[in-house]
Amino acid sequence: MKQKKLSRREFLNLAAVATVGAAATACAVPTPEIIEKTVEVEKVVEKTVEVEVEKTVEVEKTVEVIVEVPEARSEPPMLEALVASGALPSVEERLPLKPFVVGGRDAIGVYGGEIRQIHFDTVWSTQTYDWMADRLMQYSDGDLRTLTPNMIESWEASDDGTTYTLYMRKGMKWSDGAPLTTEDVDFWWQWANGEDLGWIGTAFNGIQNQACELEIIDDYTFRCTFGYTYPFPPHLNPSHGWLSARRPVHARALPQGLPH
Repeated sequence: MKQKKLSRREFLNLAAVATVGAAATACAVPTPEIIEKTVEVEKVVEKTVEVEVEKTVEVEKTVEVIVEVPEARSEPPMLEALVASGALPSVEERLPLKPFVVGGRDAIGVYGGEIRQIHFDTVWSTQTYDWMADRLMQYSDGDLRTLTPNMIESWEASDDGTTYTLYMRKGMKWSDGAPLTTEDVDFWWQWANGEDLGWIGTAFNGIQNQACELEIIDDYTFRCTFGYTYPFPPHLNPSHGWLSARRPVHARALPQGLPH
């Protein structure tokens, strides 16, 4: 094969191209080496754990205390002389057939002792509260919120809360020994309405003096009917004498003061 000789010019051109290529090769950015590295990462995982906690729960329990009523009722010592002289009937004759017995005590109480009262109203006499008047119904002295019978032995209410039938205790008496019956309730109601003494029958006048209709059923039963739903029994608790729904009908023929 015949070799070609390079001229001086061609030689210089090739040398220049080679130099430029070498420079370009020298200036090129080297490709970095990729290194795979495994890094351990701590991963926090939230987990819901149910923990049983012991709780102490106070449960309100109603304990019924039953007081055994003795068959024979003892006479108060301070009245024995009056009973012996015939000026006062015996305690059995004075009490109703089924007297209200107060429970919740360790034993039957004894006669005598002192009672002290705190009264915040200097105008009213303390005798108007539970001394010369008694309640038709009352709240239990055990919890002060349970409505219990007193002069009213039991009651029935209609489902709509408009009609109430009240049963009085049989055998109750006025202080002069006269029987206390629904005739006295009716007399009180007619007298209060006839004299327009609406404040006397507050409980029976209901809401805004929309009074009930009072119906006498028998000697110890009467019924009150309202033209609207009305929580009647709790309003029979006040001890004020004029709110006690009774006035002695036989007192019209008595020359002395009213029995209580």
